[in-house]
Amino acid sequence: MRSAAAIIEAAIDVDLCAEQIIVALAVERDADRSAARHEQLGKAARATQHMRRLEIGAALLKARGAWPISGPKAKGWSEFLARVKLDDSTAVRYIHEARTGKVHGEQPDRDSAHRPPREPNLDRDSDDDTGPRITPLEQPGDLAPFRALTESDIVQALARLPADVQKRILRAGKANVTGGSGDVSRGKWCTPKALAEAVGPWDLDPFSSPRSHVAAVHRCMLEDGGDGFGDGGGYGRWRERSREIEEAEAHTRVWIQPPYELVLDAIQHYGHTRFGALLRWAPDTEWFARLWPLVHAVAFPIGARLEFEPPEGIEASSNPYPHALYYADERDVTQEVRALCIVWRVDHTTNRS
Repeated sequence: MRSAAAIIEAAIDVDLCAEQIIVALAVERDADRSAARHEQLGKAARATQHMRRLEIGAALLKARGAWPISGPKAKGWSEFLARVKLDDSTAVRYIHEARTGKVHGEQPDRDSAHRPPREPNLDRDSDDDTGPRITPLEQPGDLAPFRALTESDIVQALARLPADVQKRILRAGKANVTGGSGDVSRGKWCTPKALAEAVGPWDLDPFSSPRSHVAAVHRCMLEDGGDGFGDGGGYGRWRERSREIEEAEAHTRVWIQPPYELVLDAIQHYGHTRFGALLRWAPDTEWFARLWPLVHAVAFPIGARLEFEPPEGIEASSNPYPHALYYADERDVTQEVRALCIVWRVDHTTNRS
């Protein structure tokens, strides 16, 4: 009489099972080798894509210098973009990537994660992207480097400024810069990185800082001699990195997020442009009354109130104020912003939103 084990063994084709396992192991090994090859190819492809994007951005940045940002010849830039089949916002993103050396949405690999980023020298007046940035030479009459400014220096410098600039500086000096927080660095807090990336790139960020996450072709920073008010030269005037003064026009896409003591001045200065602004939702303020007639879309972040990034060495604190994104042109509201916010279209013909 056959044992139960023998009967079970006879019912199961062990040889067939063995062959299936051997074949499956061979296929698994082939698949593993293939996956490794594809991973290497994918990594190489991503590296190639990274370099090509930076090359495109560098070429766009160099070409951008052929046309002014305003005036009758400015349309040459739009014609150039149409020729290479790029829209303006995509071109701005490429240029920002070339300036920073970081491709949008790309995650750093493990080998480069701990290396400090290298910023290529891709200014539009320079073809060299290998050397260090060159700061402008001191102008005649400049103070000697490293000497602390005295009160007399400041008074003399203020006296040389135009009357409207003096007025703005004096008004800012009387403003409650620190607010209720008592933090003298309050104006240096930055937009959260996720929201800064969601709003997309802009032509001009006149009130930027080295820590800002907002992408812009041109950034005015006091740290490198820039001035978002163009030395008081008139509406829309701005200066980047101690260069010649330029002017923002109606088609210029401007990101407005100044210190709050300058909000009203900033709106008056850039209200004629195609602006986007991140400001408090404060209908009871003077600046809101000036801004609202110019706004055609407004976006309110969903969920918790925005937590702005503090300056280095400052402890983060909760934001007690609701904020909104104000747009002069609804076309600038990105899909990423729509995913994060409730968006209203503003209809001024009926005075209702």
